[in-house]
Amino acid sequence: MQCRIAITTECNLNCKYCCMKDPTVFSSFRECVDIKDIPDLHKYESFAITGGEPLTDPILTVLIADALKNYPGKKFLYTNGTLADENFLPLIARAYDGINIGLHPETKKLKQSEILNINSYIPVRLLICEDSANTEFFEFVKKYNIAYRLWKINDCENQNEDRFILS
Repeated sequence: MQCRIAITTECNLNCKYCCMKDPTVFSSFRECVDIKDIPDLHKYESFAITGGEPLTDPILTVLIADALKNYPGKKFLYTNGTLADENFLPLIARAYDGINIGLHPETKKLKQSEILNINSYIPVRLLICEDSANTEFFEFVKKYNIAYRLWKINDCENQNEDRFILS
């Protein structure tokens, strides 16, 4: 089972596909003040650290993973990738097992070279809405052997996971 932890509701983008804009999804998150308030942390196979956009506060993003280091689950960062600061990438790479970058029309500014740069520090998995995937995308992930997952709008509601939001 996965534990999804939203560490912020702030975001630098306004993506129409954002799961956190869906009231049903947002209300499924249980509020907690501290990571230690989440019961049975040892039971999770993985932790998805998300937001809003977690990299609006890169120090907190690293500290959260550090707070989870004694728990067996893998740690994955979910981001739009546009705030991936070169100075913090080594710290993020040490703290997380992988980074998931959501590609939306609003993130078209994210260049392939930037994705490859992030991937040079930490394994990247690209998340793209089925409606947005095109030949260029598939050629890119194949050429550079980058993992990806296609998703649908209602996937946000269909996750088998526990959800928490830090307040």
